[in-house]
Amino acid sequence: MSLAPLLYIFTLHFIGDFVLQSNWMARNKSKSFIALSAHVLTYTLTLWIGLFILSIPFLFSLMNGVAHLGVDYHTSKVNSQLYQEEDKYWFFVGVGFDQLLHICTLTVIYYIVMSKV
Repeated sequence: MSLAPLLYIFTLHFIGDFVLQSNWMARNKSKSFIALSAHVLTYTLTLWIGLFILSIPFLFSLMNGVAHLGVDYHTSKVNSQLYQEEDKYWFFVGVGFDQLLHICTLTVIYYIVMSKV
């Protein structure tokens, strides 16, 4: 399999997880399921729309949306606490770990879904 689709997926991930995440979502997803759900919906739709042109099944976006919800549900709570405590080192370690989990999830689900197509 080519590396190009994964690089494109990682770019969509960046757009959906950072660029399109509003300040309200970022500040509230750790304490409001509505804010977290809005973030995950935005993220999932970004993947779905962006991957439509590659004919990657919607199942990929849906599975990653569910995984993203699970990861962010936990990491946003920890990172929010570290941010409030102004523990910059561990806050950025937490953000990096969150992104590592997302990249691993995207990669594993990509190979699972594409092996069935």
